[in-house]
Amino acid sequence: MISRMSARIGDAKSSVSAPVRLPATVPVPARAPGGRLAVFWNAFGFPLALREAFGAAYRRAFPGSPVGGIFARPAVEVYLSMCATAADGMRSAGGFGEPEQWRFEWERPYTRDEWLDVVPTFGGQSQLPASVLGAVLADMGAAIDAAGGGFTMSYTTVAATASRLARNEKENCSGT
Repeated sequence: MISRMSARIGDAKSSVSAPVRLPATVPVPARAPGGRLAVFWNAFGFPLALREAFGAAYRRAFPGSPVGGIFARPAVEVYLSMCATAADGMRSAGGFGEPEQWRFEWERPYTRDEWLDVVPTFGGQSQLPASVLGAVLADMGAAIDAAGGGFTMSYTTVAATASRLARNEKENCSGT
């Protein structure tokens, strides 16, 4: 369970317990009245048998790494928590309307080779030693082969978004 998640906006680090400041590096549309700030993530929804096999592959190849544990529950649960944290940050930053959380579900089929080609591009995969990544890919390939040589990935895109308030709207919200 994630109890606290930090987020980065530009170079300013913040979390639920500290207000978010929008630095000049945030695009102008998000700073302009009526502009919209949106943060989003795409959560993988593996078929259960593959989710379990992929988690086991990471645990075998990289014992003690938290990566194997990521597969213990549906990823959308983790990303929805991050989305809620981002919405809390938008609220605490001030200057935004009430954040909304959006959710879009979609699917994409993968062949074994397509999936194995894309895995090294994810997150910290490029930081894994070649032998570890090779072992993970070999185990994933075997699991996909056992599932018929391909699978359909269910994705859920989750977003937290809020519109920038005009100056007079901010004053009305703060009571000044």
